[in-house]
This record gives sequence, structure tokens and C-alpha cells, in this order.
Amino acid sequence: MSGFQVERGSFSGEETIELLDQNSGLGATILPGFGSNLISLKNNKKNISFIKTPQDFSELQNRPTGFGTPVLMPPGRIKGGSFSFQGREYQFEKNEAGGQNHIHGLVLNRPWSVGETSTEGGAMAQTVFSSQKLPELSQYLPQPFTITLTFKLQGDVLAIETRVENHAPEPMPFWLGFHPYFNVPLGEQSSKADCFISLDTQQRWELAGLVPTGVLMDVQGQYDLTAGQCLEGLLLDDVYTVKQTENRSCARFEDRRAKAGIEYVAGPRFQHWVVYTGKDLSADFVCLEPYTGVPNAANLDLPMAQTGLMALEQGKPFVEKMELKTFC
Repeated sequence: MSGFQVERGSFSGEETIELLDQNSGLGATILPGFGSNLISLKNNKKNISFIKTPQDFSELQNRPTGFGTPVLMPPGRIKGGSFSFQGREYQFEKNEAGGQNHIHGLVLNRPWSVGETSTEGGAMAQTVFSSQKLPELSQYLPQPFTITLTFKLQGDVLAIETRVENHAPEPMPFWLGFHPYFNVPLGEQSSKADCFISLDTQQRWELAGLVPTGVLMDVQGQYDLTAGQCLEGLLLDDVYTVKQTENRSCARFEDRRAKAGIEYVAGPRFQHWVVYTGKDLSADFVCLEPYTGVPNAANLDLPMAQTGLMALEQGKPFVEKMELKTFC
């Protein structure tokens, strides 16, 4: 027996995919019908829950970017919800509170389907988003596209591969990100003062109304995460460029009292990270968010190689990997 399991489950009546490694005790729960949201990542043997899970489905519906791991395409804010790209004008819904900007993309609360599953070499499941099943999306992105997420759980690690395909002859403006909410603290006896984050930050994007302006600033003081920062008293909602080592970047979150945490490793195309510690100091989470492109990328008068904006061509899919390495 391999000890790997892939099962269908239920969360408030909504279908889930459950991945489990019986040997390590690590389990993951994915909600394909609502954004392919990874709503739980838990070591069942140690009773350590790494990801902030909603109490029920209605809570997630009311705050779709407040729990689990929302998938953002495009990520962050687009100023005015509009931009120009290769001669075409794009207008997204102004869905941010206040109605000024678009925020967090087209796929985070829409239905995905379940693709292949396997227990060979790990507990594996695929989820698939097809814009062609939702014709209303063509008013925002006229190019039909498919996103396939492949989750594979083995030992203490959940690996996620992202594959995005443009099915139109016209290049598609593309950048995406992931928005995981990690529980703070992780241990029952711990406090926020026991919790630390680190990320090899290089520069920080200047923000105006939480929208990048295109100006990069040096990282200093509490904004410098390279040597690590305690989450007690730390208030961040910032966008960084990061240093990559061996063609990847890594954000680390650790509850030192519980001796538990997570290393979030992202492949080379994730050039930017958002770090969000909540709207006030009472927040019970930290978000470490890898992005392929900076928010508002399509409106910045900078080279695409710097902003991370891509012209995704037909027949040339975007493929990149991430790993959530847990320890406890």
C-alpha cells in the first residue's frame, strides 16, 4: 500500500477533492467548484492547520478572497479596471470596494472542473478552468483560455503546477498569482510574537491607493524581510521584487514556539511577491503571495520583462511550479 489517497468529499454540501499521505499525515482539501481554492492544508498527526479555512461555504462566498488560497488571474488591482494591450482596449469589472478599480481577476470564485487523479507516487488531482464554458468572460478577455492546476501531495510537501493556454490566434495579456492565507499562530499555545516571516526582498513597488505606480524603491526597516521579521506589530500590504536562488524564490513562515511552519517555494517566473498581514494588527493570518507580474502591470510604462506582463501566444502555454513545504 502506498498510503496515498485521493477522495471526493464535501464542504457545506460543495464537492471537494481530498488529498492525503497517510504516512506523513499531511492532507489537502480543494474546492473545485469555487475557484479551485485550496481551503485546507493540515498535518493530521500533529493537528497543525497551515491554511485559514472558512467556517462554512457561505462565509467563503461572502469573502472569496479572505480564506484558503484564491487563484488570481490577473492578480491585484488594475487601475480603473482598464488597460491597452497590443492595440486592443480591455475593460474589466470595477469590483473593488468603492468601484474605482478591478481587483483579483476572473477565476477565483467561478467553477472549475476536476481532471485526472492518481495515487502513483503521491496523491495527485487536477482542476481545470475553461473560459469557453463561461461566455460572459469574453467581454473582459476575448481570447478563450484554459488553466490547469496539478496538485501533488507527497510526504510533507504539496506541489502545484500551473499550466495556462491561450486558444486564440491573438496573444492574450497574462499574469497571475496565488493568495494563500496562513494561520497565525500555528500552535495552540503560541502567539503572534512567536511567528516570523522571511523573504529575500530586493525592492518594493511604490503604491498609490494600493496600486503600483511603476516606481521601485529601496527596501528598508520593517519592509526588509531578508533577515526575517516578527509578525507582532508588523503591518504590511506591499509588493516586492525578490532575489532568486537556484532559479527560484522562497518565502518562509515559522511559528517558533510550535516549531512548525511552511516554506513556499516558487519557480523563476514568479518574479514578484505580495506580503499582506491584514488591515490591522489583530489579523490572525499572514499572506505570502507569489505573482508572475506586478499588479496593474499592463498600465505601467515599463518593459514587460520588468513588470512580468506576458503576451501569451497560442500553442505556447505558460507552465510553472510551486511547492508548499510544511514542517512541524
